[in-house]
Amino acid sequence: MVPCVGVGLILLVAGIVVLVDVNDYQHFVQDRLMAPPVVLIVVGSLVFLVASLGCYGAIKESPKLLNAFAVFLLIVFLIEIAVAIAAIAFKADLQDALRKQLDKSIARHNNADMAAWNSVHRNMMCCGIQEPKDWYDNLNQTIPASCCKPDLIEPETNDCKNAPPLFMDRYYQNMALKAG
Repeated sequence: MVPCVGVGLILLVAGIVVLVDVNDYQHFVQDRLMAPPVVLIVVGSLVFLVASLGCYGAIKESPKLLNAFAVFLLIVFLIEIAVAIAAIAFKADLQDALRKQLDKSIARHNNADMAAWNSVHRNMMCCGIQEPKDWYDNLNQTIPASCCKPDLIEPETNDCKNAPPLFMDRYYQNMALKAG
């Protein structure tokens, strides 16, 4: 039961870390990406509380508390199965919705979009949705400087050194949908 307390705390911390990390990309996904970390936090809290109940019941040698522990453990297990099934069932829908949002964002390329993309490019070391060409096709045949590998940025122009638009060795080649 003590390891369950640790697992509960790990799930809780993981949910909080993911929630904080997801906020960096909320510009693209609105509230769709907030559900998984919230579920992790809730399940982590439940596992922690249920494991604590089990520990307390074992220490007190109380059959009622141990039975309650077993029932709650079953409920947590069923919740985890339901979440896994939902994740598998909605994976394609989430990817399609994310792709549409990212396409719209590249097409708009306003200041808020560019700030969010710059953060994605630098943090994930990627460029575009599938490749740097995503930008080239949508942004007057240019690629944002944030796609450029940091050691190749020209300080005066904030662009890649000696790089024609699709000089691929100068740009991150990972894609935003696969980098994370």
